[in-house]
Amino acid sequence: MMSLFIWAENVSESLETFSDLDFQIRVWIHGDGPEVSSLDEATCVLFDDSDFEGFLKLPEVLFNQKLFSALNEVYLALDAVTDDVMSDKKMNEAFLKSALWERIILLAKKAKMELDKARKHWVDNKR
Repeated sequence: MMSLFIWAENVSESLETFSDLDFQIRVWIHGDGPEVSSLDEATCVLFDDSDFEGFLKLPEVLFNQKLFSALNEVYLALDAVTDDVMSDKKMNEAFLKSALWERIILLAKKAKMELDKARKHWVDNKR
């Protein structure tokens, strides 16, 4: 099993991707690097590589209500839109500027903030 610290860092980095509209437009839409990424890849990194669902089930997450709630909102919001957007090729700059995607960005920022606070607490208490 991956250490809590590494797992939390991976999830935090993924949340950063979902909270940065400028990055998304620059890299996902225009393909300007040096990064190479897409909504599909970012979603796979968060849900599959980082096992977001498994992370949500950790006691350290479950027993921190603010953290669990913030992460779960991101999980539900992304799960509701990503398959639809990717299957219908709706990924474009207009979608990234929509109210729906703006909500996801705000949820990702909030979740990253809560996770980073929890990570600091875990480090300070050597969890």
